[in-house]
Amino acid sequence: MNIHDNLEESLSYISMFNGVTLNLEEKLKLEISLNDLYLNLKADEILFWGKIIGVEKDYYVAMALFYKEKLDFPKKTFYFCTSSNFSFSLLPEVQDYHINIVSKINSYFTGNPETILEYLSKDIDNFNPNDFDSIYKRASIMKNLTEADRLAYVIRNIEYDCSVVPVRAYKMIPQGELRPNDNFNGLNEEELLKLESYLHFRPPTSEEKQEVIKRGESIMDFSFLDDLSQEKHKGNYYFKLRFLVC
Repeated sequence: MNIHDNLEESLSYISMFNGVTLNLEEKLKLEISLNDLYLNLKADEILFWGKIIGVEKDYYVAMALFYKEKLDFPKKTFYFCTSSNFSFSLLPEVQDYHINIVSKINSYFTGNPETILEYLSKDIDNFNPNDFDSIYKRASIMKNLTEADRLAYVIRNIEYDCSVVPVRAYKMIPQGELRPNDNFNGLNEEELLKLESYLHFRPPTSEEKQEVIKRGESIMDFSFLDDLSQEKHKGNYYFKLRFLVC
């Protein structure tokens, strides 16, 4: 949900579906932290992505969107904070060598991002900062897997599969940049229950959609992103609209 929308009102829609919301203290602290993040980043849009409950502390996640000068699709950047400080930090990038390990973890989050889940880093004997080989070996060392890395993996997986927007909610401008469509007033009743009325909010993966963008036809065609009709085997899982997920 966009931080410039009424946070209280937006959360009320979510609680109608799953009974989960934020308490008054959380809402107040998040509003301050999200606005500080927006002012410091100068992003085009800041969204409150959601909350992940931990055993000791909870995580709160924000997503920054940068539309300008980003061809075909905006840049998404994720930030997180915990219930102990409500101070947002950049979420780490997912390392390829972490994926096989982190994908098998199914325990609860603790809420401590620095907790090491798997030791992978090794010390280099006789490290010489003036020796190229020593520098290369240190740069090649794998980073220990922390809970922050696991958080990054889980969030990006959810975002890839579940971030969904209605067709016509976004448009492509002549410069090849995506923008929210100010003229969008919602789907009509006939469209609401059709999978093709909802689009994945991510760069298109199908060759057909990619070609539409390359040819410049996306300016006149609002269906230039992958639609959910390709995901029928996953059923109602995909009927979570983006404002409910984020």
